[in-house]
Amino acid sequence: MKSKIAIAGLGNVGKGLLKMWGQLERWAADKDIDMLLVAAIDSSGAVINKNGIKAKSLLDHKTTYKNLSGFAGFRNINMKGAIDIATPDILIDLTPTNIETGEPGFQEVVRALENGINVVVSSKNHLRSVSALREIENAAKKHGALFLDGPSVMGGIPVFEIMNGMNIKISSVRAILNGSSNYILGLLEEKQFDGALSEAMRMGYAEANYEYDIKGHDSALKAVGLCYRLFGRKISVGQVRLKGISEGHIGIDGIKSEYIRKLKKNRKSVKLICSIERKGDRITASVAPTILDSNDQFAKIEGVNNAIEIKGKANGSEFSIFLSGPGAGGDATASRVAGNLKMALECLRRCGHG
Repeated sequence: MKSKIAIAGLGNVGKGLLKMWGQLERWAADKDIDMLLVAAIDSSGAVINKNGIKAKSLLDHKTTYKNLSGFAGFRNINMKGAIDIATPDILIDLTPTNIETGEPGFQEVVRALENGINVVVSSKNHLRSVSALREIENAAKKHGALFLDGPSVMGGIPVFEIMNGMNIKISSVRAILNGSSNYILGLLEEKQFDGALSEAMRMGYAEANYEYDIKGHDSALKAVGLCYRLFGRKISVGQVRLKGISEGHIGIDGIKSEYIRKLKKNRKSVKLICSIERKGDRITASVAPTILDSNDQFAKIEGVNNAIEIKGKANGSEFSIFLSGPGAGGDATASRVAGNLKMALECLRRCGHG
């Protein structure tokens, strides 16, 4: 089976995926799948080659020159034009999240689905509103295309994929969803907030618009994703209550080093926690800095790691599941993108595609 793949977005996650491409090709060959990278798109334009682009050469060029201009097959065209020419079977959308408009990626993802192109996304553009979720859902269903958004929530932790393998009626979720904020909180014992934020940006953990991270907007978008995939409910990001450590602040904004050190003396810490609860037919969700005792399992989550606790029932039996792992950084999210790509390729192979 031959499968043509286009990648839109070549930042940290995109470059991480290109580093894994040879490994993915070997996996695919064992499955009798000929996976061809036929298009790579960034803000400068696109590289297109229907006979296949060498991922390592592309990565070397992007690392050296920062954009695709000058690479063989480069065209000064946008994402729409590149997809139209390349006609991929799978589009991998790694474009940045834009909570206001969803662009540059959202409309092209919808358009791809409407053309029967299967899509894997790491961006959270589809989570910004109920109408955006419905648009994606309807396009995928109507045109029989796959839409896999596992990488959009919890980076390298395959929470959707694991829970899809179980049958539990979930009652509550508690989670650390933003590795950048968790990383910054860990630095505040030794650094002031601005210094901790600068280090998180230098390490590539914080979003380009870092306020998404520190003010809890990124976590709120991911809470929408958890409600959709785990509870089967569409909620708007505005329904996720954002709280702060004090009036006038939301997320981890405004937390000072002195406050962190004082908590530590009392064997406590603070984490940005997302809480989702089902009570009857009602779902409530919030994101807030939460003071934890040292023996709380979330207090032990350090660095850019994420964690999630899922509680529910299977028949009358109580279930409590705790998962933790890398939640930020190019390689962590790229590994999840690669996993969702493998799922898509396996599904197409079983369906006799190509």
